Amino acid sequence: MIAPTHAACIVTLGMFCGADSNTLKLLTAGSLLPDIDHPKSAVGRMFFFISNFLHTRFGHRKGVHGFLLWGAVALLGTFYPPLLLIGLGAISHVFLDCFSKAGVQALTPFSEKVCVLFSRKYRISVASREDFYLLFLFLILSWGGSYISSIGG
Repeated sequence: MIAPTHAACIVTLGMFCGADSNTLKLLTAGSLLPDIDHPKSAVGRMFFFISNFLHTRFGHRKGVHGFLLWGAVALLGTFYPPLLLIGLGAISHVFLDCFSKAGVQALTPFSEKVCVLFSRKYRISVASREDFYLLFLFLILSWGGSYISSIGG
């Protein structure tokens, strides 16, 4: 998925849960953070020195695309609450990447198997028409949730 799709997904979920703007910002930051292992990603370009190291050491969708890592970050959120939101955002990223054609090694370091949620026929390519349809769906849902919330629903 592209970065806006990850961000729109977590914003939509956050809005439906009644999150405030600061919570949405932390969730969105977390949803983009796992792509720090790709130098051409949105967050990888900002932190290129970390991104280049992670990409050469682990590759994309391997080392930092694991549920264990981000679950541990979320668990640390019991001591520092913003980490909980960042961890939850990152977990949503890993889950969404399970819908992509390439899949993701979501169970690292326990397994190097690629996790996917559908057969190849139904998976989404990065930056494909389907990816943009999904982005549009999340944007419409978040706008609708915002509108309903603003009128007291």
